[in-house]
Amino acid sequence: MSKRQVHSQFSEDEYDILRSLLSQKPVFMDIPLDQIHIDWSYQDRPREKLVAQIAAAFYPVMAGVPVLAQRPDGSLYCGDGVTRVTGMRRAGHERIVVHSQVVRVKDVGQEALLFKFLNCERKSVPPANRFQAAHVAGTDKGFGSLLEKTGFRLTGTGEHVIKGPSFLRQAFELDEGESLQKALYSLKATWGKRFDGTVVLGVAMLYNRTNEPIDDKLRKVLGRVGPAKLNEHVVKAWGGGEKLGSTLRACAKPAFITTVLAQLMNNATPKGKGKKLNIAALRDSLSELVVV
Repeated sequence: MSKRQVHSQFSEDEYDILRSLLSQKPVFMDIPLDQIHIDWSYQDRPREKLVAQIAAAFYPVMAGVPVLAQRPDGSLYCGDGVTRVTGMRRAGHERIVVHSQVVRVKDVGQEALLFKFLNCERKSVPPANRFQAAHVAGTDKGFGSLLEKTGFRLTGTGEHVIKGPSFLRQAFELDEGESLQKALYSLKATWGKRFDGTVVLGVAMLYNRTNEPIDDKLRKVLGRVGPAKLNEHVVKAWGGGEKLGSTLRACAKPAFITTVLAQLMNNATPKGKGKKLNIAALRDSLSELVVV
């Protein structure tokens, strides 16, 4: 993979940090399996099916050459080869010695970026893992911290993990997280914890493009329509009909969500009882925010 391809997934600050790691002379060591640790703060657990296959029929040649990060205290953490290490451990091979490449890091932040780089060598790191690694490394400008503050996570399973992390990142970049925070709190208060990143971005864009205070009105609308009903409104607004609704590209959906919610808020505002949003102006202003 070329430097340019790798660089496309890293900020300039991250790439500067990586250079000090990648310029190290390769060091190989034989490490007992029970001395290889795994830090789950910046990576997801490996696919269960692959772990089970390794555990069920393990041969020494399957160990390969894991890449380990050596922290200042001498402890070793697996940056590449977690599936193999987990499978060997499950099979009870704690005493096996694994021939490994060791890279010295100064902190867990560098370690997280090393993990991200090593996975880039084979395929593009999923956005959730990429953003989580940047959060642990402290190079994400507070994106991961904001999610944690509002009770959500980028990686793992469960109702606290929002699908579509790239949409969350777009929402964060609108105004350094102000609109994203408002959107997450409003959705959390009305819908609980299960919703998609397209909805978060749509709500965040509404906050970002509206000068008037809309929190109370928006929360009432969100609480009344719910996820399924909102999707019906979006499909109707798009004009594709229920059967064609599935072909609406995800990147275009947030803008429809924004305008649909604005219209629903206007419908819920009796004449003379409050200022209504300018839907036409709102729709025009969204074109510059939609990333295709």
